[in-house]
Amino acid sequence: MTRLDSSTRRKRALALRRQGLSYAAISRELGGIAKSTLSYYFNGDKDSSVLAKRLSAEARLANAKHLSRFNTERWKRHRQMRGERIRVAATEIKSITQNERKILFLGLFWGEGNRTSKNSISISNTDPVLLRACVDFLHLDCGVSIARFLPQIQIHEPELAAPAARYWSKEIGIPADQFRISIIASRPSGLEPRRKLLFGTCNLRVHDTVLRDQIQGWLHGLKCRVINTPIAAELNINP
Repeated sequence: MTRLDSSTRRKRALALRRQGLSYAAISRELGGIAKSTLSYYFNGDKDSSVLAKRLSAEARLANAKHLSRFNTERWKRHRQMRGERIRVAATEIKSITQNERKILFLGLFWGEGNRTSKNSISISNTDPVLLRACVDFLHLDCGVSIARFLPQIQIHEPELAAPAARYWSKEIGIPADQFRISIIASRPSGLEPRRKLLFGTCNLRVHDTVLRDQIQGWLHGLKCRVINTPIAAELNINP
């Protein structure tokens, strides 16, 4: 390749620059001329300055699109991996035995139940599967008839009372006409919760003093097993 003199190289570089070529492309065209030299050639050239801004904007846009595609693909792979981990973990749960169902209920009652009442069993939650597990245990394992359940729905919107009763009836297997509806007044302006529950909170209640005592005993036994302590021969129970 014939070596160009400095003036010719500068003119050639300017011509290539005005065609829209980048520094790297011009450097290749001119046999590897240094980018610092090109910068010197283009200093003060208005067309080059405008082109530099356009190329810089195009580069930023291209980088942003590339980053967006990269992040989209990365999160897609992340969701797929998490989904597979969850699916595999779910298959580790086999059929639940009667004793496991009892322990599950006790854990739910321990965390979500009303333990101050001495004559009834009461659990409140917004998760229908959780409450269905409680209904199944009390009905199938403890012999509580469905007619004895006294569910109550707490909801903000009066117009959703009937749909809420139908929803909870379907989800937990108790006839809709057994549900009581309690309308909760909306909070003062500015104190509204971020997310209102469409069908409210359901409270599951059964009045049975004998069963309540049994559950208290089972829960006491479970606590003793958890902390590995013996069950006392006599328990101090307030009448």
